[in-house]
Amino acid sequence: ADTYWTLCRTRMGTSDAYDPRTLGLPDHDFSWTLDELKKDTEASVEKILTKASNLGLLTKTGVNNFWLHPAIHLKLRSYFESYYSNASKSSRAKRAFAESIGVFEIVFTLAYGKGAREKAIEALFKEEDNLHHALHLGHDHGWPQAEIGALHGLSTLLLHQGRTGQWTSVLESVWADFVHDDLRPVTGTEKWWSYIVDHKLRLAMGAGEVSVAEPIARMLLEHERKETAHIDHVGTGLSSGDQKKLQFLAIATGRLADILRDKGDRESIALNEKAIAIYQVIDDRMDIAIRFLNLGHTYKNLPHLEDLDVAADYYTKAFDAYPEKDILSRAQCLGQLAAVFLKRVENDRRPNATDSLAPYYLNRAIEYYKRASEMLPEDAYMDLGIVHNQLGAAYRFSRDELDRALYHFRQACKQFALVERVADCASSRANAALVLAMMLRPEEAVAAAAEALEEFRSVGFSGFVVNQLQDIIRDNGQI
Repeated sequence: ADTYWTLCRTRMGTSDAYDPRTLGLPDHDFSWTLDELKKDTEASVEKILTKASNLGLLTKTGVNNFWLHPAIHLKLRSYFESYYSNASKSSRAKRAFAESIGVFEIVFTLAYGKGAREKAIEALFKEEDNLHHALHLGHDHGWPQAEIGALHGLSTLLLHQGRTGQWTSVLESVWADFVHDDLRPVTGTEKWWSYIVDHKLRLAMGAGEVSVAEPIARMLLEHERKETAHIDHVGTGLSSGDQKKLQFLAIATGRLADILRDKGDRESIALNEKAIAIYQVIDDRMDIAIRFLNLGHTYKNLPHLEDLDVAADYYTKAFDAYPEKDILSRAQCLGQLAAVFLKRVENDRRPNATDSLAPYYLNRAIEYYKRASEMLPEDAYMDLGIVHNQLGAAYRFSRDELDRALYHFRQACKQFALVERVADCASSRANAALVLAMMLRPEEAVAAAAEALEEFRSVGFSGFVVNQLQDIIRDNGQI
């Protein structure tokens, strides 16, 4: 691995550095720590590594962070084989590495969840190779706790960057270590069952597989209700363990709320309110903000419940509830406020009337989308793709701004391509083709339409937009 975090490696030798209350894992097993490293501290390891960097063996890139040239690994391997000469000793060291990486990733995943996204992602990105190695070690040796720690880091990193396909493969690679074909937990891994199954649920939701997602969500919610039946949900002085269990209950409640919202079921509103009430008990403002965001979706996206004033109010509440350091989430809120204004434009039946507010709404939508695009981290590829696509959609309302619409649709294609979101890329390319046709640039329109069609076919997509693309090609004498 290129990076060497002394904090993490020091903890291979002692469990004293771990505070279960901070981790939210009061029953975490630390029996894997190495007695021979107990005397080491962050400061002592830092001192040794700094000396090595002064000799040119390492490059210090920050506090507790060193770069190790790959060639030195060969020499270090001989020392490792000498000190850990038999299989038993080697296994102890490997487990300490895998488990310490796991705890390291849980710490940074929690930091990400509390809004410190940029720092967390930076650390996780640097450790990505170690994460995969720790996961493989846990899988090969039957160390489920180490696997779970590595999965925390990989899910946070890959989903943040929109690398959903890679995360799906990672989860599938260890799924059978935790879950049987009938969704029962594998013996000995029950405590992690809901975490693993929840990620499966999220992937099904992301793929729009409601028929798959809903029964899993209901099963998870029933499980979490049983797990928290003994807890006073409005009481004080809750243990860290009980707080964590209530958090899982609220998450499961929110998941079902999101699925029912996508089905158009108004029960989703009540479930969101129940989740918010639980989060208030454990003082979890971050997840309260997430529920506000999803209530905004409910009142924006469901025709029979549409109330754009209420939707805007919830998106504003979400924006205010997220900490200022959580730039990504606040940018997403701005994007949703922009979507509210864009929907007002779409709903305006008299856009050309002298007293129409459509121009005002359109300007506000563009303003919010621009603010969102400026705030988004440069590695938030999926979010950047969405915002660029929506900016293109907004500029398309103005005949004088079609060049800008085209620019943003093309930018959206680039962002989606970075994370291999073929269908999303095709959709933005189709939008570009439609704009090019409006601009009377037939050759470019046909080329874009043909490429979008090929992308749609590669993922088995068929819909009205496919007919539009075929019309573009046919109208220009290419079919």
